[in-house]
Amino acid sequence: MAEHTRGIIFYDGACGLCNRFVQAVLQRDLQGRFCFATLQGDTATRFLRAEDREQLSTMVVVIGAKTYRQADAVLAVAVRLGRGWPLCSVLYLVPRALRNRAYTCVARHRRRLFPVATCRLPTREEKARLLP
Repeated sequence: MAEHTRGIIFYDGACGLCNRFVQAVLQRDLQGRFCFATLQGDTATRFLRAEDREQLSTMVVVIGAKTYRQADAVLAVAVRLGRGWPLCSVLYLVPRALRNRAYTCVARHRRRLFPVATCRLPTREEKARLLP
C-alpha cells in the first residue's frame, strides 16, 4: 500500500452518518491532519484492498502504513484531533469485539437513522482535503 503524507479517512459517500462524521472532522481538525475520500472513489482503489472498498458499512482510516477499520478507525481519528478529543482513548479499554459490535449495530441502521440530506459545499481549503 502506498503511503500518504496525511491520514486518509475513507467513508461511504452515500451515507448521511459518514457525511456528518466528515463534516465534524473538518471542523475540528484544525491542523489538517486528515484528507477524505469515498470508498467508491479512485483514491480508495489506489490505497485500499478490494475487501475494504466493498465493505461500505465500514469506515477505513489509513495513517502512514497503518490501516484502521470500524471502531478503531473512529478512535484513531478522535485521538488525533486535539482539544478534548484524545480523551476518547479511554474507549480502547473496551474490548475491540464489543466496540466493533456497537459500531456494526449503528452501521447496519445508519441509512435509516441518518438519511442523506443536502450537503453543504466545502470551502476552498476543505476542497483541497477531499481526494477523488
